Amino acid sequence: MEKVLKRTIVILLILLFVMAGSVNAVTNYKITITPSETSVERGKTVTFTFKLTDIAVSDGIGAIAGKIEYDQAVFEKITEENITKGTGWADPTYNSVASSGNEGFFTVERSSGLNIKEDNEIFTITFKVLSNAVLGKTEIKINELTATDAKHDYEEQEQVGSVTIVATQTKPTNNTTDNNTVTNNTTNNNTVTNNTTNNTVINNTTNNTISNNTVNNTNRTTVVSNVTNAEISTNTSGNNVVLPYAGEGTIFVSIGAIALIVVIAVISFRRMKDISIK
Repeated sequence: MEKVLKRTIVILLILLFVMAGSVNAVTNYKITITPSETSVERGKTVTFTFKLTDIAVSDGIGAIAGKIEYDQAVFEKITEENITKGTGWADPTYNSVASSGNEGFFTVERSSGLNIKEDNEIFTITFKVLSNAVLGKTEIKINELTATDAKHDYEEQEQVGSVTIVATQTKPTNNTTDNNTVTNNTTNNNTVTNNTTNNTVINNTTNNTISNNTVNNTNRTTVVSNVTNAEISTNTSGNNVVLPYAGEGTIFVSIGAIALIVVIAVISFRRMKDISIK
């Protein structure tokens, strides 16, 4: 019975210490790990900010130590050159030697020697994503975290930040072709063509024979009147009317015909007069 009681007391004491340590760790401070981007492409960089928040230590915090863990199948190996101190903090020390057994461990302390009691950025770390990095969500962690106020050490639970690795995005090519070409092709087809057609009028008077019982006068007159460069007169309907010139040959023919008729008439009159006398 006594053995059972002793074992129960030991178990209770262990649980008490564990619970006390947990409460102490949770309530003393926190460190948030925030990426500059929620997703990053292969071959690009992403920066994580490590910030001290919710400080419950009455004297404040003067130094912090811990171990940074990250997936080296996703990120290139980091060194102290990747770490940038925050305001009021000294340059962090970081162990990047794998063979040392302490790879990933860092320490950082206040540069002024004065403890910090307000939220404050401790440092930033810039990670380069491998070109063949595993896609998907990956985490950055701080383990074995301890802070001190120079009197007591305060352990903290694991702190985690994450980012999503995505494939390289192919950006579309913007081929901007300025086709704003204004071509003014003004074709002046106002061509005025004056075709002057030489209209030739041929008046053929052939074998105009006037026969009389007494006088047989055969008058063969051939008149060829070539009218060239005829006048073009435009009427109201827009039609072109050709008005030929009256040539001199036509006038002479008319006069000759009239004279011939007069001669025949005179001869006929005299014959009739002679017949009436007899």
